[in-house]
Amino acid sequence: MQNQAAFRLATDADPKGERTIGVLTKPDSVSDGATGQLQSWKDVLEGRSFRLEHGYYCVRLPTDAERARKTSRSDFQKSAARFFQTTYPWNTIADRDRFGIPNFVANISALLVKLIEKNIPDLRAKVAQLLIECEDDLSALPSLHTGDPITEVYLRITQFCQYFESAVYGEKEKSFVQAIQRRYAVLKRSIEATRPNFEPYHQYRHLAQNHCESELVPASGPAITLADVKETIVSGWELPTHVPYDATKKYIRDCTTLWKEPAISCFNDIFVFTSDLMKKIMAHHFGQFKNLERHVALVVEKQLDAHRRDAHNKVADLLNFENIPIYTQNTELFYAEKDHWFRCYRNLAYAEVYRNDGNYDAVDVMATVRAYFQVAHKRVIDHVPLCIENALNQSLAKGLSKHLLESLQEGDADMSDQERMAELLEEDPEVAKKRVFLMDRLTRLKSIKQKLDMFELSLVEDSD
Repeated sequence: MQNQAAFRLATDADPKGERTIGVLTKPDSVSDGATGQLQSWKDVLEGRSFRLEHGYYCVRLPTDAERARKTSRSDFQKSAARFFQTTYPWNTIADRDRFGIPNFVANISALLVKLIEKNIPDLRAKVAQLLIECEDDLSALPSLHTGDPITEVYLRITQFCQYFESAVYGEKEKSFVQAIQRRYAVLKRSIEATRPNFEPYHQYRHLAQNHCESELVPASGPAITLADVKETIVSGWELPTHVPYDATKKYIRDCTTLWKEPAISCFNDIFVFTSDLMKKIMAHHFGQFKNLERHVALVVEKQLDAHRRDAHNKVADLLNFENIPIYTQNTELFYAEKDHWFRCYRNLAYAEVYRNDGNYDAVDVMATVRAYFQVAHKRVIDHVPLCIENALNQSLAKGLSKHLLESLQEGDADMSDQERMAELLEEDPEVAKKRVFLMDRLTRLKSIKQKLDMFELSLVEDSD
């Protein structure tokens, strides 16, 4: 017994032995002279070794010769009974119910009934839990389409387009708009960082700090001192006190030409956000119907690409407008900013600034350039996001329904509208397979529950 793998497995699976019964077979294969082995068998049957809660049974199976003679079951059972009654040591064991297949079957049947009675509450609870889980899994599957296919397709596409439009305007998918707003904030800081890095006090940096710039995003460009600006101003044959426009234009364009790269980078990121949102809501609205999802995806991809190119060009044009001419009608803000920055730069120059000297002209150019930057960059950090939203997201949302509904008219000319729509609504094979599996499982579980109920009822009736 110590070498029997079945005994070890049974002990591991049923430590208390409540569901384990031992069966010894082929007692006639042990010779009369194998006294040690015969005694071991007897000790097991009488419960002195390898004890089990329900003990052991010993059965004799038909030999090859008996099967060849086609011995009847009745005759074989009589032969097996004579063997156990006349053969040592089996005839010396007091509990005769432990021998033969009829005794084994009768006793194990009674034991099985007791085990079932004992475990019915646990079985019922387990089946009830499995039924709940199975029904929940079925409920989680997309609902089956049972109505008119044309109505169903048109309704799903309309709902999809309305949902996307709601997301674009911030009524749905709040995280989408929040991500866009965060990206526009990054664009704002990137544009602000292109400001002219005027430091009239540069050579006296150890003496003071520019408090006018303390709350702003650090400038990304190199420092530009009074000396640098004065050198730019007197680069030609200008008369005294004459400041060439080219000097102002140079410093302005040094800033504005840097705006295109962060603006286009921002646009590309927003396009990715929009594409990802499209994939997400397409899967939600059409994932159950892979044919319909693929059809919609092809149309959406074309529309995304067309709006991407159009919006990209509009953003690029918008940035090109900032190069030539250098212009603003917001003169009140411009003059206010110029006065402010003139005072800042003059106070920070650590040099005498008189109206008719080079220092005054340099500070005036600095203030003019910085004032224009303040006016121009403020309109850009608003206009670029508005352009992206209008030319990409809002325009896409506005025309998407029209293009999708028109695409439904395309397809196999030999098929009717009803047939084409029905084909689009064929359920995803994987979903259909899972649905069949769950429905079969639900049927089996309900059958088991019914049998447990009937069995429990029969026990109650028998007890009455």
